[in-house]
Formats: sequence, C-alpha cells, structure tokens
Amino acid sequence: MQDIQPYFAHYLLKAIRRSGLFGEYGMQIISRWKKVVDDCDKGLAEGWIAPQPDYKFDHSHAWGGTPAYNMPSVISGMKILEPGMKKISFEPNLWGLDFAEMTIPSPVGNIELKINRNGYNITAPDKITIV
Repeated sequence: MQDIQPYFAHYLLKAIRRSGLFGEYGMQIISRWKKVVDDCDKGLAEGWIAPQPDYKFDHSHAWGGTPAYNMPSVISGMKILEPGMKKISFEPNLWGLDFAEMTIPSPVGNIELKINRNGYNITAPDKITIV
C-alpha cells in the first residue's frame, strides 16, 4: 500500500467500505492511528509522515478523528430503512475486536448496542422497529 496521510485515509476508508473491502483493508488502515494516540493524549496529529525530518505535527486537525467517525457505522452495520430512523437494521461485525459498546442518537431517543464475540444486544425506543 502506498503511504498516505490521515486526511486521505478518511476518503479511502469510505471507498473501501462501499467496495466491500473493509474486511481486507479497513482495520489495517485504522490501526495506523494507534501510534498517534499513544504519542499524544491531548489530540491527534495531523499526519503520519513528516515532510522533513525536523517537522513537528500539530494536534488539532479534524481528520485525525476519522476512526471515531467510521468505526460506529462499520461495527454496527446499521442501515436506516425508513426516514426518521423509524425502521433500522443491524449487521454487527467486530472486525477482530473483543467487544464494542455504542450509543447511537435517534430523533426519538438513544439506541444502545453492545456487541461481544458471543452476540449482541440492542436496546431501542419503542418507536423504532429493528429488523
């Protein structure tokens, strides 16, 4: 794989997911953020590859949060089937993780999703139909 920066990875992950290739490439790309998180607990660096040896990345770029944007939808496999989230479906996949827990906001209240290797549990407001 060619070297990329976090900004491009945001779009690359979206294309990989739409192409059905997340299982093959997605977590490999997501794992590139591990070092960035380990390096600084106050923000995510703007890049992985410094343009010159003495370059210092700043830690205030939105695309550093790409995993936080992508992972809930990738892990939950949620599809909105009717406007207003009146009907939704889930196809959870941990992609190698041990567990995941998330709260998904909806117009009528929060949906709670807990996934582990043995299955998953969804709690949703009564006005939402899960199929």
